[in-house]
Amino acid sequence: MGKVHDGIDGRLRAFLEAQHVFFVGTAPVVGGHVNVSPKGLADTFVVVDEHTVAYLDLTASGAETIAHVRQNGRITLMFCSFDRAPNVVRLQGTGRVVGVHDDDFVGWASRFPANAAARAVIVVDVDRVSDSCGYSLPVTTLVEERDLLTPTMERRGADGVADYRRLKNRTSIDGLPAFDDDDRPAGDLQPVGDPVTGWSPRARIEPVTLRGRFVDVVPLSVEQAGPLYDATCGPGREPLWTYLGDEMPASPKTFTAYLDARVALPDQAGAAIVPHGADPRGMASWMRCDPVNGTVEVGSILLGSGLGRTAAATEAMYLMAAHAFAQGYRRYEWKCDALNARSRAAARRLGFTYEGRFRQAVVTKGRNRDTDWFSITDQEWPRLAAAYEAWLDPANFSDPETGGGQRTALTTLTGPTMT
Repeated sequence: MGKVHDGIDGRLRAFLEAQHVFFVGTAPVVGGHVNVSPKGLADTFVVVDEHTVAYLDLTASGAETIAHVRQNGRITLMFCSFDRAPNVVRLQGTGRVVGVHDDDFVGWASRFPANAAARAVIVVDVDRVSDSCGYSLPVTTLVEERDLLTPTMERRGADGVADYRRLKNRTSIDGLPAFDDDDRPAGDLQPVGDPVTGWSPRARIEPVTLRGRFVDVVPLSVEQAGPLYDATCGPGREPLWTYLGDEMPASPKTFTAYLDARVALPDQAGAAIVPHGADPRGMASWMRCDPVNGTVEVGSILLGSGLGRTAAATEAMYLMAAHAFAQGYRRYEWKCDALNARSRAAARRLGFTYEGRFRQAVVTKGRNRDTDWFSITDQEWPRLAAAYEAWLDPANFSDPETGGGQRTALTTLTGPTMT
């Protein structure tokens, strides 16, 4: 049976420090992905006292634990016995990151053998210690330590390891800040952002016609009111408007007035989404355009009947993003109600990086709205554009004329760009 202990006593300490592998679980505060990382190598874990443990965090291709611990501190360490005496021990508590450039790193790192891959020491204040039987775990035998990571980092040298971390460890897979410590200047100087060489304000994005394989994106106009009303309004279509700032117009006349006002908005460049061989079926806008800083948002997205979850809808989002980056914009944003699960999923599928939640951001329709922020940067766009093009290739569909029956999911292609 499981038991909760007052702390890490001598018996538990001996068990913990004898294990060849343990697992670290962390997660962001809201949304995002739960992460579980295996940890190994001899003498990289130590029990400091009954309520404190630490382990040497080694440079690798991800930095999820660091990102999560720096955001919220929550952490669980799990140790499993793989020999004849079964046992599972969990240490739950609050962690902190002592990075390789921090003043107290040397003191903490002295508890472990020197390692060229060292990136940080994770120190955990343990507030719950428990064990359980582990009866279902296999009995295994350690053949040897895997001697790959440390020699690899030794060959890279200190500068090479730092370059690797700059490439791989700046953010988590959900876009949270992770390990950018290698860019901190020495002494009392304050860190500043990278220079943006040759930057100048961009032209404001205006309505434009963009043609694709399955869809055209054309300037939004009142002349499209009839087919757009039929596709987006009427009985049974109220859910399409739940998370928009406006209520569904009740009649063609009120919809025409709504569309006329939307077209006239000075901070939006409205677009109608027209699948090939059909009337307009949806709308979207480039909005909150900031030419001085090179940022723009895609928003006010309304996909009518027959358009949602189609290749045409995906291609429309691709064409709009491609146009923004072709105009020299640096950042392309997606924002949505934090309760709009479909919009959040769509942003991730399209390759946007989750940046966080603005709590109590606005009051809309008399209700509170927390807003989730996502973005794509110009540095990420070339890889994402290639992913879109591969997905939109006719060979990717069993019905290449309509884009039906995808063979490879878009998330399979966009996911690797976020690592």
